[in-house]
Amino acid sequence: MRTASQIWVTEESISMIYESLTSGAGVGLLNLPPKPVQDKSAALKGIIQLARNKEVIYFNDWKNNPGPLPLPQTPFHEAERCARILLNHAPPRHLEAVVDQMNTSPEAETPA
Repeated sequence: MRTASQIWVTEESISMIYESLTSGAGVGLLNLPPKPVQDKSAALKGIIQLARNKEVIYFNDWKNNPGPLPLPQTPFHEAERCARILLNHAPPRHLEAVVDQMNTSPEAETPA
């Protein structure tokens, strides 16, 4: 993903949309048949806002004027953003346990 300049993802895959945006590539959304919904979810509202802000483009809009996908206007750092939310909201004792576990896991050990 880091070397791709354009990425197409399906519009229901929120994590793939944000991973693609984080890579800095142009992101296109493949339209899916609509599902009956009573209210628009927060995720759907977020995707609509991304399209309004020209961070992503729907395939049906792109096909009317094909060309390179527009690059994200805003740098996305989703992993860092999520980590900050966890650090700000998790009880400190839980974070200490996670750090301790990471420091004692086999992956954390360096070869002698």
